[in-house]
Amino acid sequence: MENDKEMETAERGMLAMARYLKLSMVLILIGLVSGLFIVFGSSQYSIAIICTGILFAVIIMQFIYRQTVVFIEPFFLFSLMYLTTCFAMWYILAQNFSNNDFINAVTYETDFSTLLNKASIYYLIGYICALIGYRIVPTGKWNTLKWENKKQLSDGAIKTGLILLFIIAAANFFYNVYIFSIGKIVNYFKSMALRSYEFETGGTTIGYNFAYIGMYFLTFYYLRKKKSFNAGYFILMFFSTLILASTGRIFQTLSFVVTVIGIWYLYTMHTSIKNCNRKVVLLGAALFCAGLFFYVFRSFSSIVSSYQMEVSTLRTIQALVLNLMNVAFNRGYVVNVSLMPKILDSSINDIGLLHGESLFSSLNAFSTGLLNFDFPSTSVLIKQTWFSEVAGGNLPPTAVGEMYMNFGIIGIIGGMFLIGVGAKLLYNCFIRRQTFFTTIIYLKISIDFFFVYPKNDFSNFPLMSIAFFIFVYVIAHISSYIWETE
Repeated sequence: MENDKEMETAERGMLAMARYLKLSMVLILIGLVSGLFIVFGSSQYSIAIICTGILFAVIIMQFIYRQTVVFIEPFFLFSLMYLTTCFAMWYILAQNFSNNDFINAVTYETDFSTLLNKASIYYLIGYICALIGYRIVPTGKWNTLKWENKKQLSDGAIKTGLILLFIIAAANFFYNVYIFSIGKIVNYFKSMALRSYEFETGGTTIGYNFAYIGMYFLTFYYLRKKKSFNAGYFILMFFSTLILASTGRIFQTLSFVVTVIGIWYLYTMHTSIKNCNRKVVLLGAALFCAGLFFYVFRSFSSIVSSYQMEVSTLRTIQALVLNLMNVAFNRGYVVNVSLMPKILDSSINDIGLLHGESLFSSLNAFSTGLLNFDFPSTSVLIKQTWFSEVAGGNLPPTAVGEMYMNFGIIGIIGGMFLIGVGAKLLYNCFIRRQTFFTTIIYLKISIDFFFVYPKNDFSNFPLMSIAFFIFVYVIAHISSYIWETE
């Protein structure tokens, strides 16, 4: 009895401490916003600074007051990326727009400070509308995890399929190594920065998709049999990550790794969500370090490919470190707020409202001789219309920018509200029916769309990768039925 009382007292103390910490965080955030008012109230960019301060406070407070944190949840991931809007805005203001390729590359009909202030207001309105949409839909109840049994996905069919999937992926990888680097793997990775240009002249990565799907099935196989991940599993994981990293795409590489971790997370969180969250925090820190390393390695590759320089000098390393912040905030690795002033200033006159057409642009990936989808992509339109002289690829307008380009201010209010509604509906659908199939679909949309949408556009909706998975899953399902009936 005394032990029970002590435990109850300890629990009450922990709850009181949690409430105290939450209240303290809220007071700190209020103090931060108040400080921004006092310090920057007379600045021509005061509205931009204050609105992003309020946005920062709103996002952090909705993190704090979540009863249960599910890290791989659509709106949590959406909010995490949306938070970088604040840092990006503060960074370009602190740099006074120096070395900003986008702001300095164009002219504006309206006063720039007015445009930037208006952009910050729209970013704040957009997030609040998305948050309202998310909160207005009731959260469903978690149903029991029910993964496919051996009749639906048999062990024999999975093991046979895994061999075929990894053989196809390996053949594709070594084919690319041969045609681009005459079979020399080290040279192939040294020229990583040129990979997108190389693939314009030949080669393919279509077979790589089978390695990623293979890892999803392999993770499912281990978890269903309650087996510990062994050396063979990690070797295949390393190989799959390596071939994706060889394409030079940092986010896609990390996205694949997070998806595999997400399968484990969503499977094991039923036993102890807090324990899973602690492990995910550690894995997140490790992935951040891995992403940083990948950035440095890719930058070295770019230097070698462009200038044929030796890369072992301290001066080169210092330049990479100093350039990291500029690349992150000015090159679209986070929300690229530098594009929004030009969108507000000229998109209606130069491009015209798109009336929702760009929201279907991910279908363009399925264009063939029989199907001819040609929906406008906002990232392509922005690049071609205003920034064709700026080095680099297409330029996504951010979620708020895309909604504005389609429907104006009504698009920001209504479109972002529907994004919040969509995030909650996706979450509710998943927790009501948790199978391996729904887990992968849920993870692909949550990570590859909702997480990146604040900085991206609808052309990046992962329809193609989802279609690849469904194709393999259906074959595995049919094969399992045949396997079990023989």
